[in-house]
Amino acid sequence: MSNQTQLGDTVLRLPEVMRRVSLSKSSIYAMQAAGTFPKSFPIGARARGWLQSEIADFVAACAKQRSPKPRKSAVADQPLECLPPASA
Repeated sequence: MSNQTQLGDTVLRLPEVMRRVSLSKSSIYAMQAAGTFPKSFPIGARARGWLQSEIADFVAACAKQRSPKPRKSAVADQPLECLPPASA
């Protein structure tokens, strides 16, 4: 994940984040709590957002960790942990 915010970086709302990472709302928030998903931030009184660059970094890290050959057994029950826990 990039520690620097890019000038002009786009803020994504939850529905767009869900589309980009193909995860459910509960999975995103659980992974965020575990430190394996980019943290959201307040963008209004009742609204939160994620930086597009951080979501793109997350997707790229997941793609980089994939195995070169398709696996024969399903691993859907294993948690997706593409990034190391975020530092506080």
